Amino acid sequence: MKLTETEKLEREKAYKNKAYYKDWYEKNKEKVKAQRKNYREKNKEKIKDFHKAWYESNKERVIDNAKSWKVANKEKAKAHSKNYRDKNKEKVKDYKKAWYKTNKERVLDKTKFWVEKNKEKAKAQRKKWKNSNPEKIRAYDRAYKERYPFKASVNQAKRRAAKLQRTVSWANKKLIQQIYKQAKKLSEQTGELHHVDHIIPLQGKKVSGLHVETNLQVLLAKDNIRKSNSFKV
Repeated sequence: MKLTETEKLEREKAYKNKAYYKDWYEKNKEKVKAQRKNYREKNKEKIKDFHKAWYESNKERVIDNAKSWKVANKEKAKAHSKNYRDKNKEKVKDYKKAWYKTNKERVLDKTKFWVEKNKEKAKAQRKKWKNSNPEKIRAYDRAYKERYPFKASVNQAKRRAAKLQRTVSWANKKLIQQIYKQAKKLSEQTGELHHVDHIIPLQGKKVSGLHVETNLQVLLAKDNIRKSNSFKV
């Protein structure tokens, strides 16, 4: 729906006179809307490039205006965000995933800083989440053990040692992990299950050892089971 030459002249005249333009626009509202829609449909890329260029030139202004609007319209902004997230779940999920991947170090540093400043609060949140998501935790543990079996063994031994109060701060964690890797590798190569054994048992009858690299050895599982908690002094 195009404007006639007469209508175009009237529009130019209207632009120069606000009151006249308002009156003219009211009389030709539908025609103007149709013309604008038609232009947008035919010039999508051109409009997109224009908006992008304008945004880059006015980025600070746009951000400041958006912040000011959010502060002045908190409830409205909240409702708008929720409505958008509900309608674009997959899009939002993909965006968050991509953003996290790009800003992983920044997120981890920020989280670490917050946890250090809010230890009790962080502890309470973790406990609450664990209690509310037992299935997720079990699924995560299973996947972790399948992917890192030697790490799972290290952590299990560490927890057991901690319960028996046999852990020390000066233990070489990297060497301990290497010993558990060696046990896994031997199990795969020989087809026989190997264990990491505490040379001096953590809970021996006469003497108890520590969970440290110098107190660990790789044994066949059957030999380790036979040895149990015994140690010749």
